[in-house]
Amino acid sequence: MINYTVKESHKEDTNFDVIEKTGITHEFTVQDILEEEEKFGKMVTEIEANIEVKEAIKTNVVSNNAWLEDMEEEKIHACFLYWEAHAYVKGGQAKVNEIKTAIKASEKERKDIKSQAYGE
Repeated sequence: MINYTVKESHKEDTNFDVIEKTGITHEFTVQDILEEEEKFGKMVTEIEANIEVKEAIKTNVVSNNAWLEDMEEEKIHACFLYWEAHAYVKGGQAKVNEIKTAIKASEKERKDIKSQAYGE
């Protein structure tokens, strides 16, 4: 079982308390977790914005190039643009889902810390 205890107390801000996680040993501060969550949030925002752009590219390429199967140079380029956008959307959405799962796990860990280490 994983337990959380305060190893070193930061008098002014508990986000900087050093927490000991037993069952395994890993030292960190709540501020470390908050910074990681902020980084994840920025990553999700960036990836989701790029997904929107690539979805628009896909729509534009298909609407303006219904003849994608014709392999003239111009058409090969259009196929490439579509393929690149499609691949990014597929991989990007998977990455967003992975990051959101990590954020939920981080939020649960912070809740467990507050409950076990601070009795909240």
